[in-house]
Amino acid sequence: METHVRRLDVRHGRLDAVFRTNDETALGAVDASRANDSPATGSTVVIGVDGVPEVLALIDSGAGPLRATVVLDSHRLAESANHVLTRMRHGRATAKRTVFRPEVHQAADEAAADPADPRRTSGRR
Repeated sequence: METHVRRLDVRHGRLDAVFRTNDETALGAVDASRANDSPATGSTVVIGVDGVPEVLALIDSGAGPLRATVVLDSHRLAESANHVLTRMRHGRATAKRTVFRPEVHQAADEAAADPADPRRTSGRR
């Protein structure tokens, strides 16, 4: 990220958003953004995936660019996997695809921006 930000600085560009596939790397993007202290990252929004407690607390505090995380329901995921494996083991048909409705935990001001969005959680879990 640091190399990309330096290139943006040279071109007077801006990094609007960073999406990371887990919260730990989203926290790394937050740290990199803070360390660069660049105009290119002044309003950058960071979003992660997992819903780890540290990230939920940071989002709720509103202190930083981390604005949302997609909360994974690992218990429900494990139950679904167990169901599919049990059916497969007994030679029964299984769905080729299972889709879970995501829960998005986001900063209160982001949730208030679109009250009709069914994915929002109003900053609460």
